[in-house]
Amino acid sequence: TDSGRPYDPRDVARRNNIGRGGVQEMGDTRVQRVGPWTLGRRLGCGGNAMVWEATRENGDAPIALKVINVNKVEREPYQRFAREIGFLREHESVTGLLPVVDAHLPESPTKTDQPWLAMPIATPIGEALQGRPLGDVVAAVASIADTLWRLQRDFGIAHRDIKPGNLYELDGKWLIGDFGLVALPDTDGLTAEGRPLGPRHYTAY
Repeated sequence: TDSGRPYDPRDVARRNNIGRGGVQEMGDTRVQRVGPWTLGRRLGCGGNAMVWEATRENGDAPIALKVINVNKVEREPYQRFAREIGFLREHESVTGLLPVVDAHLPESPTKTDQPWLAMPIATPIGEALQGRPLGDVVAAVASIADTLWRLQRDFGIAHRDIKPGNLYELDGKWLIGDFGLVALPDTDGLTAEGRPLGPRHYTAY
């Protein structure tokens, strides 16, 4: 880190802790909640997380809520999640990134107090480009490539998990999401040497 101390995901948790979370079933209505969020339809899932459409009582528009299923802060998935949130918080001014709406990183996660990340609901790139002319496809790819280039040029950052499932359109802009495998300068690596990560058909060699 900039302070010279070893990377500790709990530092990010302390900076970004908003309120307690956790999936809860409310009475007989079987309404699921995570912290202030009421869960709706499931938008996606992965090996360590699920993404839900969610709303909260203040009446804001629905968001995409990513909830990871990890209860130990020393485990790699939690550390990657903490690093992702920290990266997005620190680079909010960078255009082309799917932004953070809110986040919760408990110092001691439990089944009823899980880490979560709230983001805008964006359209996956495949769906957004369906039936559109080639020029639009080229423009979308060029915009995403420009964002990746700026991250590397200005910050020495590599996304490392570029694939259609992590690319989006929102309000006419092309955005990159899911920075769980992000490589940051001056931070310890979280991946064991020689261990492959990500789907084989999108891994860069």
